[in-house]
Amino acid sequence: MTKQTMKNRTRLTASILPLLISQTLSAQTAPATESEPEQKRGPVIEEVFVTAQRKSEQIRDVPISMSALDGGFLREQGVSDLQDVALYVPNVRVDFAGTYIQPRVRGIATNTVVNRGLALPIGIVIDEVPYARADYFAAGLFDLQRVEVLRGPQGQLFGANTTVGLMNITTRAPEEEFSFDLSAEGGEYDRSRYEVGIGGPLIADVLHLRVAGLKEEHGNYMTNTTAATQPEADDGFG
Repeated sequence: MTKQTMKNRTRLTASILPLLISQTLSAQTAPATESEPEQKRGPVIEEVFVTAQRKSEQIRDVPISMSALDGGFLREQGVSDLQDVALYVPNVRVDFAGTYIQPRVRGIATNTVVNRGLALPIGIVIDEVPYARADYFAAGLFDLQRVEVLRGPQGQLFGANTTVGLMNITTRAPEEEFSFDLSAEGGEYDRSRYEVGIGGPLIADVLHLRVAGLKEEHGNYMTNTTAATQPEADDGFG
């Protein structure tokens, strides 16, 4: 074998070697790219906005002990009053039967049986309007966007009668699209409940309106057997 032949073979080998290395690297990297499974997305934490500090902000940014229930959850669970709301909020209880109304937060309440004129240490705010009397705790809830239950003193932002806590209620605002809601319920003691809400744009991008209403009634909790012989006996019950 001559020196010229050896040089030609060496030159040929040197030129083929980079090509083989390039093909080998491509063969090693391509299947890895194709076989890599798509990264699974972890659980997404839904953003919950509240107005506990009189401005809209995420609940995780609010330094207040509170619970927030949105309108969808309230409708799914059939929540109709604050007594039902208290079932889903820790350290909160609302008791009422007849004229007895007593909300509690962290076990603290006011005895409204002795004097109905006493101010409660727990306030109610509906669409930024405060309501101080105990009777509002027994009122029906309807067409809600959110209920926030704040535990602890809230007097700095919501004024007096919020020493123990606050029920911050937000109703549904007018929407850009037409919506109509209707629900009917029935129960024992001839209970019936009808709720309706309708809203939408009157003038697109200018004026929106929403109207909602509730009718709820029930029969007597007891029967006056004396009325069979003395019809005027029911007059004492009002």
